[in-house]
Amino acid sequence: ALAAITAELEDLRRKVEIVTTPDVPGRGKGRDLGPIVAEGSAGAGFLGIAEKRAMILLIRKALALGANAVVEVRHERGAVRVGVVRLSGRAIRLSEEGTPNPSL
Repeated sequence: ALAAITAELEDLRRKVEIVTTPDVPGRGKGRDLGPIVAEGSAGAGFLGIAEKRAMILLIRKALALGANAVVEVRHERGAVRVGVVRLSGRAIRLSEEGTPNPSL
């Protein structure tokens, strides 16, 4: 199961850039599609799996909005239950070129 989760995450990360910064380096700003949040869970002691599940869901949500990047990705802490990881970020549609599209 871990190998399948890892393979799916690697495939999705080729489709969507994930960064903790407000911009994707070298790509400029894109069209902001809004905030997204995702949770992943696993048994106690398996937070790495929970984080991968949350990242997969975050990327799937971004793709559903037409995004090709998620910026300002953060781990949300606090009210999250034991064994649950919550990630948040902003879905962005970057221009296809290496520079931002002025029409966005």
